[in-house]
Order: sequence, then C-alpha cells, then structure tokens
Amino acid sequence: MHPAYYQVELIATVVGGNKVGVSPRAYSTGYGAVFDSGTTFSYFPSSVFNEIKKAVVNQVHLSSVAGPDPRYEDLCYAGAGDESDLSKHFPDIVLEFKPLPGSPSAKLILHPMNYLFAHTRPGAYCLGIFDNGSTGTLLGKLLLAAVSSCIATALPLSYVILQVESSFGTNL
Repeated sequence: MHPAYYQVELIATVVGGNKVGVSPRAYSTGYGAVFDSGTTFSYFPSSVFNEIKKAVVNQVHLSSVAGPDPRYEDLCYAGAGDESDLSKHFPDIVLEFKPLPGSPSAKLILHPMNYLFAHTRPGAYCLGIFDNGSTGTLLGKLLLAAVSSCIATALPLSYVILQVESSFGTNL
C-alpha cells in the first residue's frame, strides 16, 4: 500500500453479469488500485481494460460513432436517448473488492452514468474507462459518484472507508 493514495484491493470486475477474465493480480499492476477524486475518468491496466471493453462491446447493441475528439479512439454509441434510458442499452459494471477479515466481499455497482460520459452529439455516450498500460488502476470521480450514492445502502461505502483507513493507519 502506498501511504499517499486512497488505495483499495480490487479483485474482480463483472460487466452485465459476466465476470471479466483477468486475474485479481492484474488490478495491482504498477501502483495498484487507487481512488482519485481529482481525475474524471477511470483507467485500468491494459489486460483489464481490454476485457472490460470487449464485454461492453458484446453487450451494447447500438450504433457505434466516432468520439467527440478525433485525437482519441473513444468507444461511443448513438441512439441511447437521454440519461433515463441508459440502463436499457448499457450493462451495469460491478467492481468487487477484497473483503476485510470477517466481512462479506464488497461490491460497488456502477450504473451506466457512473462509467459513461455524454458525447457532444445528443443521445450518444462514450465509455469513460480507459487503458492505463501497466501503470495501475485509477478509479476517477465519475465512478466515485457511485460511492456517494452508496450512502443510502452503506455497504460498499463503509468498506471503502475502512480500506482507506487501513491504508493510512488512521481513522478518517
């Protein structure tokens, strides 16, 4: 664990009910899995990103469109309608974290608005998860909105706080 980061042990990703085929060790590549509220999007090691992207592509049946910035190869889809329609077209993504001793596994459910960003084209959305090479797993603030929504359910949020506390050796 790095003392300056909000680090967690991510062990699995499930896209639309299908677990992506990577080892739990893949998430700890580089600096490991880190929450970063100062970064908008989320970045995963190449092996994890490629599996997540493949799973999304296999489950989304909309027309793909070029991203809003031609300098990047964003994965974008048109025809999704507005935010209230996204769950009809895009799967939930579940992040599973290593449980604390004596605790059940902690899962953070990401609904489409927790991992997509709106395209400049009305009704189009893009995957807000990107390839981070071998640097590590960076969980950005778009995804962290799901954590704040967990206040109502308390399960993943309490786990995340406990993991952060144990990383720093202090109570937050």
